[in-house]
Amino acid sequence: MKLNWLPYLLFILLPTQLGKYFFLPAAYISGLRSDYLAISFYLTDIISALIILGYFLRVNRHPELVSGSVLIKMLKRVQHDKHLSFSPFLFFSLSLFLYLFLSSLFISVNPIISLFKLLKLLEIGLLCFVLIRLRPDISKIILSISIGAFYSSVLAILQFIKGGSLNGLWWFLGERTFTVTTPGIAAFSLNGMRFLRPYAAFPHPNVLAGFLAISSLSIIWYLRYKKPLSKKVFYYFAGVLVFGLIALILTASRNAIFAYAIGILLLLKPVKFDGKSVIAFFTCVLISIFIPLFISIPNESILERKALIKKSFDIIQSSGVLGVGLNGFIQIPNNTMHFMGVGAYQPVHNVFLLILAETGMVGVFLFLVIVHLIFCDYKLSFVSFSPVLFSLFLLSLFDHYLFTLQEGMLITVSVISLAFLARKKYT
Repeated sequence: MKLNWLPYLLFILLPTQLGKYFFLPAAYISGLRSDYLAISFYLTDIISALIILGYFLRVNRHPELVSGSVLIKMLKRVQHDKHLSFSPFLFFSLSLFLYLFLSSLFISVNPIISLFKLLKLLEIGLLCFVLIRLRPDISKIILSISIGAFYSSVLAILQFIKGGSLNGLWWFLGERTFTVTTPGIAAFSLNGMRFLRPYAAFPHPNVLAGFLAISSLSIIWYLRYKKPLSKKVFYYFAGVLVFGLIALILTASRNAIFAYAIGILLLLKPVKFDGKSVIAFFTCVLISIFIPLFISIPNESILERKALIKKSFDIIQSSGVLGVGLNGFIQIPNNTMHFMGVGAYQPVHNVFLLILAETGMVGVFLFLVIVHLIFCDYKLSFVSFSPVLFSLFLLSLFDHYLFTLQEGMLITVSVISLAFLARKKYT
């Protein structure tokens, strides 16, 4: 049975969090349970597993999927593939997996939690690989993403107007029940009035904002580089962009709005990403880490970020070589952060700093080598889709969800997959 439609369904359902959580004793910190440490399974996990399974079944043309010979054949096919080939990529990918596996067993505070995170990363990695190999129609991918962006934007706008969740059928797609007065809910004040920052069906407004920024930029890229479309399709995409921009502004997510603005500028006036980009890359990472430490504004968000960055420094100072294991950041106690309440039990708002704290210098080295092999040797830095890739990079500098949350990791998968497809078709 052909399941070629599954990748498109995955992107349509990306903005949902319909799933089941299992809270083991390790998922409780100071009596409070943490979603980051839960064993969770989502509808999108099932779709992803079917996509991966279907691909390997089709590639090997027999159902002996778990045999060692299948893995060997799969690796041989990868080595001979002209797009995702060569042994260095395989060597460093397998080395990183083995290192994280051993780290989860012997270094992590809780091996079960770390191993589950490793399994999740393996799923995401295989999904990205399979989507690139399947080469789905890029027009249908953009259309699928736009559908998710449209209903998420409409839901977010309605939540803002109502000042709370809509419930009903939206609950089945993962919308949580809340109002603007719910304790701990994200909100902002304007002229003495308190307004809800809409969530749609995402776990946080920042994640919604990141998705809207990336999906809108992908649509703009498509309109710029694709052949002329029918008026109906053009007007539909224009409507999605308008609703998406309104919802993005309502989230009040400064980081996502900034990444969106930079992405548009780069799409309108493309720049060449060359060797100097590496220096700019590390400069941006360092700036994103140290600038919050020098901001003296008595803002709750700034204080929270500064405390989490300082906690990262403490972890790196004591376990900088090997790290504390995947999902270990939250589980490391820090008595100086009690003033943050529940906010203390979350990852640092910087993907690169989080990876360094959890995997150490060894993990970061292997990770950067793989990134170099993907983006430089495959010349993704020269494709027309690079502005969207750069916006994704900017989002990773000021939040953690691209590495810690289901929806965030799927956003990363969609961008990298589109970058490969864009290189093949438009450059």
